[in-house]
Amino acid sequence: MRVANRNRTYYAGDLRDDVMQQALIAVGEVGVASVSLRDLARRLGVSHAAPHNHFPDKRALFTALATDGLQRLAATLAEFVERAGEDPLERLAASGRAYLRFAAEHAAAFDVVWRVDLLDVEDPDYRRAAGSLDAWFTDIVVAALGRGRLSEEDPARLVLLAWAIPHGLAMLHSAGAVRSDFPGVAREAIDDAHVDLMVRVMRAALGPAS
Repeated sequence: MRVANRNRTYYAGDLRDDVMQQALIAVGEVGVASVSLRDLARRLGVSHAAPHNHFPDKRALFTALATDGLQRLAATLAEFVERAGEDPLERLAASGRAYLRFAAEHAAAFDVVWRVDLLDVEDPDYRRAAGSLDAWFTDIVVAALGRGRLSEEDPARLVLLAWAIPHGLAMLHSAGAVRSDFPGVAREAIDDAHVDLMVRVMRAALGPAS
């Protein structure tokens, strides 16, 4: 809110956080491309210049949103994997389910996270969040498939494969392209089936254990 004091107007709240929250609402309403700092200022009832005190431009705003989104995604993945217990394949499957759950429940944040064309990918906080998530997920994949069975090149390609299946499905959900192919089937059931498929495909990619 704004609080007037004679000739000056103060924002009573955390303007940086509120700009980010309003940006996610706007992404859900009008899409990433139509979000502007000027419109966010209008939504919050502050001057057009106020958001620039925290975000010099739209790229800075989206980079902050993506960094926060990566951190929240990592927390969701960790929560699901922790509940899965100690079995490596169950932990891998849990990571896929967590990824799809996050995409469903935080669609706007998920959209911004992967719009790298709109981000400052050299931002230290963004790089730290992205690198931490990548390292953590790589460990999950390697543990599930057995480090002793992997060549030097395997982890990178298998991480990409493990990511591609849930990510591709999440993007198809976002585009509304899945519902018509599975009428009457709950989204969670579709997601679970494809996560199970992901695990089978990855195990097949390595062949039988020796």
